[in-house]
Amino acid sequence: MRVAIMGSSAGVQNAHRMEAASLSAFHGGNLGNVAFVHALVRHLAGGDASAVVPWHAPAEVVRERADLVVIACANQLGSHADLGDHANHLKAIGLPVVAIGLGAQSASCDAAAEIRPGTRYWVDVIADHAPSTTPNIGVRGAYTLEQLERLGHGGQAVVTGCPSNLMDCSDVAARVSVRARRPVRRVACAVGQPHWPELAGVERAILDLVDATNGSCAVQHDDLMIRLGQAEFSRISDAELEQLRAYFRPELSDEAFALWSRRTMLAFSNASAWMAWLSRHDFVLGPRFHGVVLGLQAGIPVGCITHDSRTAEMCETMGVPSRPFSEMPERLTPEALPDLFPFDPDAYRRRRAKLASAYVGLLEGCGVPFDLALNLAAFPSRQQWALGA
Repeated sequence: MRVAIMGSSAGVQNAHRMEAASLSAFHGGNLGNVAFVHALVRHLAGGDASAVVPWHAPAEVVRERADLVVIACANQLGSHADLGDHANHLKAIGLPVVAIGLGAQSASCDAAAEIRPGTRYWVDVIADHAPSTTPNIGVRGAYTLEQLERLGHGGQAVVTGCPSNLMDCSDVAARVSVRARRPVRRVACAVGQPHWPELAGVERAILDLVDATNGSCAVQHDDLMIRLGQAEFSRISDAELEQLRAYFRPELSDEAFALWSRRTMLAFSNASAWMAWLSRHDFVLGPRFHGVVLGLQAGIPVGCITHDSRTAEMCETMGVPSRPFSEMPERLTPEALPDLFPFDPDAYRRRRAKLASAYVGLLEGCGVPFDLALNLAAFPSRQQWALGA
């Protein structure tokens, strides 16, 4: 069966020659998307990134290339999205559809997500185009499943977490445990929320720690942050630069802030390179989920600072060490990080195995071919046998 993965880019070549606006566009406005698209390409297309097509790819092109469409989803269930046009596009394509990694977005998991009519219709179309009688929607957690139940499609969905949790199907927990025995001497962060003023204090405290340990920061979203990560100061207005400086490093002059940004801020367009860079650090910390989970998949101790339903749901579902931003101390030290974000390797293994098993079951039920390495995560007891131990 030929599978088309409908999503943003799994990685961009020659990114060093690309403007931030183009880089952002290739990754759907958020470089963190590269994590789960990279994972889906490995899981379903044997690493062949040519299997990825844009959400707006012409219907005839998709039909010529594929027998089934897998949608690389994110947080589409929320007031920010109205996907009626994409629903009509899926109907025009007319192929069976599987949606992976769907999430809901609201201020907290205690509030129902506001789902607009076009998005309700989009979910209806996905459900109607199931390849079989089994579920065809993998959701990020119990909260998202509740929102689908409200729409009458709870039976079409299973909780699988995000594919980014399975970028490396080996025993990630063991590698994290080994790294956790070392002192934290260098910290990487996943920050960049200048439009969330309530997070300013937390992000500055994290960056204090990054500076003190000669660490670094990988940016994700939005275009302004990507321009900063690419050091495109000529494309950042004076007003924007002042907003960034006042948010991240108000004590620095404009000139010193520009130098600090060039030294500290990075923009990655490739998941493997991102993970390789994070592996040079001893801890990865911040409110950007995928920037944190890339560290976890690289075998590094991590801590995610939750601030809305998206980050809270994914951390809870996948067992990623986390803490609400309201419970963060005003000052951070390297020595305090392991206690602030404790990691239970056995609990993580059990949770990931359950999610991987559900993911494999979803793919099998829909007739989607997949990389057998997923079975290593779904059945951890087989790993030693598979490795010839």
